[in-house]
Amino acid sequence: MAISQSGETADALEVLEYGKKHRAKILSITNTPSSSIARMSTKHIDINTGAEKAVASTKAMTAQMAILLLCAYSDGPGIRTGRMLIQETGANINDMLNPRYSKHIEKIARKLSKEESLFIIGRNALYPIALEAAIKIQEVSYIHAQGFAAGELKHGPIALIQKGTVCLVLGDDPETITNAMELKTRGARIVGIAPTSHDLFDYWIRVPDCGTAQAIATVIPTQLLAYYLAIARGINPDMPRNLAKSVTVK
Repeated sequence: MAISQSGETADALEVLEYGKKHRAKILSITNTPSSSIARMSTKHIDINTGAEKAVASTKAMTAQMAILLLCAYSDGPGIRTGRMLIQETGANINDMLNPRYSKHIEKIARKLSKEESLFIIGRNALYPIALEAAIKIQEVSYIHAQGFAAGELKHGPIALIQKGTVCLVLGDDPETITNAMELKTRGARIVGIAPTSHDLFDYWIRVPDCGTAQAIATVIPTQLLAYYLAIARGINPDMPRNLAKSVTVK
């Protein structure tokens, strides 16, 4: 299974060529149905989100997450259940995305815009979202950001926390809140991105509770935060320095 926004990603193409040589069946998920990856695939799923004009991928990524969730449901509880979950999640996100919500994230971004480093933690399905949030913040705002698995803080990353360190905490489950408490007691400033607020949070960005699709709902405010951090720092978020739209070299 190959996942690529452009469908021209060099390292993915190399793997697919090896697979085809050994008669592997290939499923690709891309935003470009005429791409090299799509053409060499046995089956191709077009995410159909329209052109991603900015260098940093946002809507393509969330669409690919939705497609992958549907794939999982088609092999388990059923595609109809998966569709209903995606539709409900889309409606919840649509209710969330309003001018007041964006202004709230913009206000937080302005307060954090002078930072040169921050950390992001997430657990289970939100751990990859912590990694994605870190990449997005680095890409468009040029702030050093690192994502960590919340349960692995005591294995090293917590040594980096000192008074005033900004930490984004994804989720509000009891274990993650315990990790947030460990950060707070060491002086961290906590930005909670979660369905419910908590006394530990210095700033709270609300997300709807979307069950199995929680990762989709959570990634969107992190993308918005990265965008507003770039704006606050006077950086064009659509054209990050040194980056290319499609990674066509290994």
